Amino acid sequence: MQTHKLLGIAMLAALSATAKPCTVDVYVVSVVSRPVGTLVYSARSQVTAMFREIGINVRMRDGNPQPDAAGPCGAPIVVRIEDSTGYDGPSEALAYAMPYHAGTVIHLFLDRVARKSNQPAFLMALLAHVMAHEIGHVLQQIARHSDEGMMKANWSGKDYQAMERKTLPFTPIDVEFIRDGLAKRFTHVAGE
Repeated sequence: MQTHKLLGIAMLAALSATAKPCTVDVYVVSVVSRPVGTLVYSARSQVTAMFREIGINVRMRDGNPQPDAAGPCGAPIVVRIEDSTGYDGPSEALAYAMPYHAGTVIHLFLDRVARKSNQPAFLMALLAHVMAHEIGHVLQQIARHSDEGMMKANWSGKDYQAMERKTLPFTPIDVEFIRDGLAKRFTHVAGE
């Protein structure tokens, strides 16, 4: 009986440790030659709102983080806005993150995103969705996609049309994987 009580206490302690709220810091760095200020700033606001809807605090910042900038949610995430020149991956990729390797760096190809539309409102919405999708990969810490919604591997014309009116949702399993990934990041930081 004593063992069960200790096990229960340990499980409650683990749950409370992983349930502590934290803020994920995301730094946005533009390395393209053209000005992107208003577009990126608007997209960043939408990304923050997308994650707020699922109970995740995301703080968007400018520039590169300090080398020792890890907080309670782990290392900061860096979104590099760049052109796809020199990228030898899939030609339809709008961005990529490698959650198993340099898992805190996202490469977002502005030239490819811009080719999707010349309408500023849609361009901002698409940029926000691409950012949120890749941040989702980093937070989940796994390379996987959903059959629908934000974490879908390839968005359809119907998905693009939906983005113009509202944000694509994270599926319940995506939210679960994001929370599990955050718990791992929190545990890793707490254990250091």
